[in-house]
Amino acid sequence: MKVPGIPAAIENRIETALRQLFNRDSTLLRIQVHEQAITSKLASYLQAEFPYHDVDVEYDRHFEEKKYVGSNEEDSESRPDIIIHKRMSDKKNLVVIEVKKNSGDSYITDSDEFKLSELTKKADLSRHS
Repeated sequence: MKVPGIPAAIENRIETALRQLFNRDSTLLRIQVHEQAITSKLASYLQAEFPYHDVDVEYDRHFEEKKYVGSNEEDSESRPDIIIHKRMSDKKNLVVIEVKKNSGDSYITDSDEFKLSELTKKADLSRHS
């Protein structure tokens, strides 16, 4: 899958988790369940691949405060689909993932691109969609 900015060891773990999702839960993809059902299952496989990190779905915090992207709190709350990080720290953040189903109405929006850009800029995370 070669994604710029992601070390091969991390990328291999993500690929393993994706293979598990496709092999074990293809029904979720086939019957077009809500994106959150897919992300929560993928996060469980990612957690097994990253046992020393926290893998969270829709995580909206920076330490104990709400996380925002942009220049001020009025911009927008930030809840990445999946984040591999250490809670309460900025030093062990690895990857932020936005998941999109392959259906007619699911595509990466400008808002998704902005969110990924802001999150990876602020927290030194790798971005993956």
